[in-house]
Amino acid sequence: MKKIKSVKELLKNEKIEEIAIYDVLKDSFLAYAPATVVRMLPNAIDGLKETQRKILYVMWKEGIYKMQKNNKVIGDVVPYVDTGNDPIYGALIRMGQRERFHKGLALIEAQGNTGYIAGGFDEYAAQRYTESHLSEFTRDIYFPEDIKSSIMNTNYSGELSYPRALPSILPMGIVLGTTGVCTGYKNDCPPHTLKGVGKAYIRFIEDLNTTPKKANYEKYLEKNIYPSFPNGCIPDTKGYLKGLITGKGRISAVGKYKIKEYSYGRKIVEITELPYMVTTPSFVNSVKANAICKDLFIDIKDYSNKEGILIELITRKETTNAQIKDFLTYGTNFYKIYNYSLIYNDSNLARRMGIMDLFKTHYDFKIDSIKRYYLDKFIDTTNKRMNYIALKIVLENEERRNKFFDILKKSDMDTIYEKMNKAFKKDFPNLNNDIIDFLINSRFTNYMNKAKSLNDTISKLDEDLKEITFRRDNPDKFLIKEINRIITKYKF
Repeated sequence: MKKIKSVKELLKNEKIEEIAIYDVLKDSFLAYAPATVVRMLPNAIDGLKETQRKILYVMWKEGIYKMQKNNKVIGDVVPYVDTGNDPIYGALIRMGQRERFHKGLALIEAQGNTGYIAGGFDEYAAQRYTESHLSEFTRDIYFPEDIKSSIMNTNYSGELSYPRALPSILPMGIVLGTTGVCTGYKNDCPPHTLKGVGKAYIRFIEDLNTTPKKANYEKYLEKNIYPSFPNGCIPDTKGYLKGLITGKGRISAVGKYKIKEYSYGRKIVEITELPYMVTTPSFVNSVKANAICKDLFIDIKDYSNKEGILIELITRKETTNAQIKDFLTYGTNFYKIYNYSLIYNDSNLARRMGIMDLFKTHYDFKIDSIKRYYLDKFIDTTNKRMNYIALKIVLENEERRNKFFDILKKSDMDTIYEKMNKAFKKDFPNLNNDIIDFLINSRFTNYMNKAKSLNDTISKLDEDLKEITFRRDNPDKFLIKEINRIITKYKF
């Protein structure tokens, strides 16, 4: 058996070059970093990360509008995601958890143990025990008609496609709130009122061709847009306007509590609300971890469940109300800071954006999407109208009708187009091979002696063309109309 040489022996005659680890990592890291921007930062247009977008798109594409087992949902999404099903289920659960806070604005409506504030959001059942479906709100906001004209990306295998960004009615990152961490960048945006963002966006669109004073618009933002913490905690909104406008700032929120008298001169601190996204286990742990907890309290009891929060702190006799307030505010996460770090994925680049930048980026994308879709629809509807006019021309005259049927009987596919053009070009100058195909494949029995039916169909297409033309030529007015419809339907 041949003796294996040691590493030292193998390298004895080899030239070894020392390279700094920085030089080794530099090229690899520079290639990796941009990929994390795409995957881990929310998009400036729809406010979604890539996995979230794929989940919503597949659920819409598959028509999952009624409760369905999540293992089936994830099975549909897996071909679009190259990192396996664990990240998919985690993202799906978190979109469903929003229902716990704000039912009206839930992206996904969930059923089963998808985690509760009383038990910790990371403690949820396996995917085979939970169910979900796409909410009506998501369908209204993220999947308007122009979704059909979306610019698409392909999955890792090149076999499937999904939108680069969903053509949402509003820049939803501001409405829903976002978080994300990638190489070198962090995104944080608290949620804001749907109605306020919608009104401010309409004002932005209306002012595009004017030059309003900046101060006036800032005042308008301050009057209409508010942080929206849907779980009942009390936000301190000082500084939020700076965060919205510059993309950098902070606000805070505090929970709710009341103090009741207890036996032997002691008190009970009854906590009924915690700051947004603070769970009861994390709060209880923050209380117990504080070094002075035992000096102020003799016991802590957590009665919270999926219906709500109820935590009781039983004080010592000598504990004062001021000490209770200071302990909760400065010694636990009963008081929480929320940062504005509006760094979004804008065309695959990380960019800090204020609300005006987000509005402009969304507007450019959305207007282009509306124009592209309704231009295609105008062409399709015009062609369809021409088909039915040709059908009417053939059927309304007995001589033309007999001539048409005679051509069908006596012609093969090689000559039929030439004969049809020769026979009907004078009566219908716009006749082409596509219209001839429509005539050949039409069910004439549905229209024979039913001129009114054809006239009604053509009239309906004329009405459709008017609306399509309006939307194509006036995308601003159409978008404002859609925003007003949304903020009227969902009053948050």
